[in-house]
Amino acid sequence: MEKLRNILVKDILDLGKSKISIKWVIKLVIRIALIVFGAWLIYKYIPPLIYKAILDAGNAFGLTVAVLLILAGIFTNPLLRLIARLWNTGKGKALIIVVCTLSVIFVCVFIPTLISIVHYSEYSATDETTVIVLGCKVNGTKASTALRNRTKSAAAYLKEHPDAVAILSGGQGPDEGASEAECMKQIMLEEGIDESRFFVEDQSTSTDENMAFSKKIIEENNLSSNIAVATHDYHQKRAAMIAEKNGLTAASIPVHSVEWSRATFFTREVFGVWIQWIKGA
Repeated sequence: MEKLRNILVKDILDLGKSKISIKWVIKLVIRIALIVFGAWLIYKYIPPLIYKAILDAGNAFGLTVAVLLILAGIFTNPLLRLIARLWNTGKGKALIIVVCTLSVIFVCVFIPTLISIVHYSEYSATDETTVIVLGCKVNGTKASTALRNRTKSAAAYLKEHPDAVAILSGGQGPDEGASEAECMKQIMLEEGIDESRFFVEDQSTSTDENMAFSKKIIEENNLSSNIAVATHDYHQKRAAMIAEKNGLTAASIPVHSVEWSRATFFTREVFGVWIQWIKGA
């Protein structure tokens, strides 16, 4: 703490001694921008942690970046001095080059992936006659709001497309009192969808299994492999990748995520998509 205090004091004294110039103003603006942007990221990524105690790869990444930006804004002068010292040594210069190169590569892959996820989050289903509804959390024996919304979005599509049928895909987790598919079945019936218009797949425990097991139902019942997937907006890209791996062509019936969760879940999906690429999807 004493060392940190000394750094802050020196930084403030240096700022006070600095003559106002264009360079000084630019540096000040950059410092303020870093701090403000970091604070904005905290505002965007912390709600899931506060509201639902959710801490996943999405908001962990976002909050880490936010803290680093704020620290960079506060400790700009000491940071620049450290970089200058490192640059004057062989190993230090190599370290800076490696870190900068990896950072640029990360950003150049992260941004296009995120843009693609956002693109897939838009409604694209038209006249597909096979709908796969992907399951999610069941609370006890009752469908979560997310699961209910996914099922209702599929039911609305079936009402608009009388020739379409749905595959309700989702097994039962160790902390669930009923399978996700069974809960979806009850919601479909509540929505007035005849039982002859949907199939129950209650063994899957992941999106990979959702698609693989649904593909078997499609083949056994001669259903169309051009499917529409009912799931949340941020999940559509990865679902389409897995569908393609199983020989299916997917369009989107997205459920819009709530505003306070969007940054976290869309960011998390970037890493999910990368993992899917690594797995060979």
